Amino acid sequence: MKNGKILVCDELDRAGIEKLKEHFEVEERKKLEEKELVELLSSGEFSALIVRSATKVTKKAIENSKNLRVIGRAGIGVDNIDVKTATEKGIVVMNTLGAALTTAEHTLAMLFAIARKIPQAHLSVKSGKWEKSKFIGKELHGKTIGIIGLGNIGRKVAELSKAIGMNVIFYDPFVEDERFEKVSFQELLKRADIITVHVPLTDKTKNMIGEKEFEEMKDGVIIINCARGGIIDEIALAKYIEKKKVWGAAIDVFEKEPITPDNPLLQLEDVVLTPHLGASTVEGQKNAAIEIAEKIIKFLKSGIIQDAVNFFPIPEGKKQFFDLGEKLGSFLSQAYNFPVKEIKIITGIPESYIAKSGVLYGFGKNIFGEMITPLNAENLIKSKGVSIGEKIEKELQNYVKIEIETSEGRFSIGGTVINGSCRITEINSMRLEANAEGNIIFLENEDKPGVVGKIGTFLGDNMINIASIHLGREKPGGKAVALINVDSVPKPEILEGLKKIKNVLRATFIKL
Repeated sequence: MKNGKILVCDELDRAGIEKLKEHFEVEERKKLEEKELVELLSSGEFSALIVRSATKVTKKAIENSKNLRVIGRAGIGVDNIDVKTATEKGIVVMNTLGAALTTAEHTLAMLFAIARKIPQAHLSVKSGKWEKSKFIGKELHGKTIGIIGLGNIGRKVAELSKAIGMNVIFYDPFVEDERFEKVSFQELLKRADIITVHVPLTDKTKNMIGEKEFEEMKDGVIIINCARGGIIDEIALAKYIEKKKVWGAAIDVFEKEPITPDNPLLQLEDVVLTPHLGASTVEGQKNAAIEIAEKIIKFLKSGIIQDAVNFFPIPEGKKQFFDLGEKLGSFLSQAYNFPVKEIKIITGIPESYIAKSGVLYGFGKNIFGEMITPLNAENLIKSKGVSIGEKIEKELQNYVKIEIETSEGRFSIGGTVINGSCRITEINSMRLEANAEGNIIFLENEDKPGVVGKIGTFLGDNMINIASIHLGREKPGGKAVALINVDSVPKPEILEGLKKIKNVLRATFIKL
């Protein structure tokens, strides 16, 4: 056929298969080993590959593929696809995002299961026992559920929890929702009777709940994770279940999947474990199959790209302006972790969309993690209620400036490219010049004598080596900023110590 064949691996709902067959020849193959997948993709017969989670689309399989244009994942996670290699080869990788309700329902099911010890009681009865007094559960009505991450899934969990009479609090620095009480991360840990996580796995969310966080929680807290393995430290969780600090846990996702025999959670009674079933419903699988089929058809027939996780065309020689926008956007997102109302991009670069896409991708990475790509960044950020503006100033031909309006005020950053290097040249209208890369401690302070010296002394005393320091100020004695490039990642207590230095207003770690 003109557009080639479609190879479908894993079990895909028949509704999706039939939709594909209306337009293309489809070959279904299941339980393929790498060698078999390499042979099929290297034949040049297939324009598209569709998988769920079982098939591993490896570097070798992608590198040896011929004529493959798109890989579709019927689900949200793309951990089983070597996206980097696909990108390098110009192959679009798409996923589906429609499993929010299905996963939210599974979260509530897991909560009910652990709160009333249903699986444990079921096994007891099946073994011929009648142990009513052993399986005393907890009521959920009136309890406080703390939701970490109020995206599509977290919001559905909040709505369902409220409907059954629970008090809902949430932590999400990028979202406002007047229906529910927004609190700080620390307050959520202290107040919640149930804690459930609904954030992507990123460098910042990996092990975001560990021993320190468990110590701050209420005695008898219930823990739920139907998001991604690795967000909760599984060893620490097991420890605090054994100590009875955690009353019980319901976990659907694991740092290593399938779960390994040495996982300490397997040895505990007060847990409910499921094999990553968040999106596994008849309706969810059907919807995912239809969604990915429609996206593949649109791409192969019309070139329309929807929800690609890796693809964005950048003309030769212009990537440096994408990189500049990405770094400036990432800096602002990390520096001012407040709910954002508006993002405005100002530039004179002829291909302004390149800088704009870089800005939105960089800004959104710290919010959406693996979900975001240069292609879907704008839609994802707008889905948070953020307005996006753009202003062209022709005299700024090699310059990008970003202004954001947040719940805590307006902030800005500007930069340019010099000899291929991305440079920060202003922060909040204060001029300076610094490389936009590496480990950066960002300080805001009053411009008073001795402040910089005290900062340097403090860092030296704490074995933090300064590679370079760049200063800017609005006027003598006024507000000032400092960008300190350091050789290592400072621990949180270092930042807290910097904040205690007289005339230091803010201390934030930035990773570029």
